[in-house]
Amino acid sequence: MVQAGASVKQGDTLVVVESMKMEFPVTAPADGTVWKVFCNEGAQISAGQDLLVLQAGEDA
Repeated sequence: MVQAGASVKQGDTLVVVESMKMEFPVTAPADGTVWKVFCNEGAQISAGQDLLVLQAGEDA
């Protein structure tokens, strides 16, 4: 749902993970900027896999 360079606010949905016909939103824990995204739409992910990097804080 987001791309690298996107500014996000705390609570914004970053990624939606689908598992067993259910959807689980991954939300931003703080305001910041998405630095890098490691997953693609429709691709499988594994438990413990990094999905993205969020640079949080005042400088973001």
